[in-house]
Amino acid sequence: MVYNQPLTGSLAILHTPMNKNLSFTLLLLIFLFTITYPMEPLLAATALDQRQDDEIPSDSAVLLQTDVVSTYLTLETYALADGTLLELEIINGPPMPPPGYESERVAIQAPFLTRGIPAYFPSYSWVLGCSAVSGAMIAGHYDRIGYPNMYTGPTNGGVMPPTDTYWPTWVDGQGARYVNNPLVASKDGVDGRIGRGTIDNYWVSYLSTADDPYITNSWPNHAWGTAIGDFMKTSQSAYPYQNVDGSTWFWNYPSGSPLDCSAMEVSLTMPAGQLPYYISENDGTYGRKLFYEARGYTVTDCYNQQADTIVETGFSLEDFQNQIDAGHPVLLNLEGHSIVGYGYSGSTIYIRDTWDSNPENIYTMTWGSSYMGMPLRSVSVVNLEPSDAPQPAAPADAIASTGTFFDRVRICWDASDNTSTYKIFRNTSKGAKGAVELPSGSASCPLDDFTATPGQQYYYWVKACNAAGCSDFSSPTTGWRNDAINIYLPLIITQ
Repeated sequence: MVYNQPLTGSLAILHTPMNKNLSFTLLLLIFLFTITYPMEPLLAATALDQRQDDEIPSDSAVLLQTDVVSTYLTLETYALADGTLLELEIINGPPMPPPGYESERVAIQAPFLTRGIPAYFPSYSWVLGCSAVSGAMIAGHYDRIGYPNMYTGPTNGGVMPPTDTYWPTWVDGQGARYVNNPLVASKDGVDGRIGRGTIDNYWVSYLSTADDPYITNSWPNHAWGTAIGDFMKTSQSAYPYQNVDGSTWFWNYPSGSPLDCSAMEVSLTMPAGQLPYYISENDGTYGRKLFYEARGYTVTDCYNQQADTIVETGFSLEDFQNQIDAGHPVLLNLEGHSIVGYGYSGSTIYIRDTWDSNPENIYTMTWGSSYMGMPLRSVSVVNLEPSDAPQPAAPADAIASTGTFFDRVRICWDASDNTSTYKIFRNTSKGAKGAVELPSGSASCPLDDFTATPGQQYYYWVKACNAAGCSDFSSPTTGWRNDAINIYLPLIITQ
């Protein structure tokens, strides 16, 4: 059981099936109490809530039901005073892939086939929590395409690497070994940091319900700024009540409508025996928003939404494709695990699953199905204003292979500055007009065209792209794939 805090008092009675009439009466009494008696003394008693008295809304919520779906997921249902329902997903995705589903997790190492997303989209392994790792992969991607303040550490020349193998691993008090990734969670002595960080202050062991080390040891908390896991409240016992190690919270409307971040700022929940708090104080999506803003960027779209795999009116495959086409990776919450969707081919979506540090490995799932036995439940969308990074210059010195390979044409080029991905175009005539973009993208050369017809000469062009757009075409280069029949047939005849 992931969340095992017992319900007490009146809310414990609400979970007893034989007391439905009593439940309604108690809900009414709780509502009348919240509007009759001022809550200022309660709010002033917690360090988490520093709002002014006149900012307290009237739409307080009460807990109706708790469902422990699995070790990795607990659902809680709340009701606002106006009858609106809220659902909380407490996600504790495992540090390692759960056994028994190996057939669903087969890595592909092949030419990249998604739409305009770089082949080296960041791939990070589990540390602190799957939701924070997923948030960091998206932030790391943005850092690499024109939002350079996401990561400002000394590693890799100040550009967030696509893999966490740049940093050493570490072992917690229970002997579990994890990667270091400063964009997920900071740590004393890692990436030039001096002083305790996320791991030092918040981590005990996976699924630990103990108070965070900084609370137990009366240490001062560290200042947030460089690690997205801090803002997402992942593994923090103080937000707001025993957030176990490895877990992150996401709130949704069960109706399938988007729960916008602005609504999270005015919705107040009241769990059993605890002080009131706003949803925005502990929601993982809202935490992603706070991180982007702390790094100096402006957030546009910001919401949680259940998927149409749970409720028909929810976030659909078409919605996902629209996000990807607009250049926005999507954080996907499965039934107990958070992953990233960063491309698609029809109903097949390309994902990072938080269990692999190799960006050349590609994992997939089909929209509407499951991954590692966990179906898709909801999405977390946080988009940024377009970057003001300059558009890259056209790549120079593009060159293609001329009969070198029997199975491909290989294209290479000189790298352009401030580029996240390159697009390759092909035509059978010298003019770029009418050239077809190859169904692939690359973060660097070479790129292999396996679709070329043997013996056919092609003209190739390259464009460099980032968040600001794509460059002009490079100068054309010609290339062709060798035709093995033309080479070996004379040999066969002469023999």
